[in-house]
Amino acid sequence: MKSSALLFCLPQSHPVSLETFNYAPVALLVVLALATVWWAVAGRRSYEIPAHRGGDRELAKLEQEIV
Repeated sequence: MKSSALLFCLPQSHPVSLETFNYAPVALLVVLALATVWWAVAGRRSYEIPAHRGGDRELAKLEQEIV
């Protein structure tokens, strides 16, 4: 999947001119920039960390399993 995404970002012909420029990387950067701005403006304030509902024994057991 990564290689096919990279393939779409490569130039289609050489030498690259304004007429033959591949705008896929530009579109990708625009989408990533919009997603970053959206996260910075709205996402950080609206995301809530899930509350832990277990007791101390369950928490200790989970910590033992992780470490």
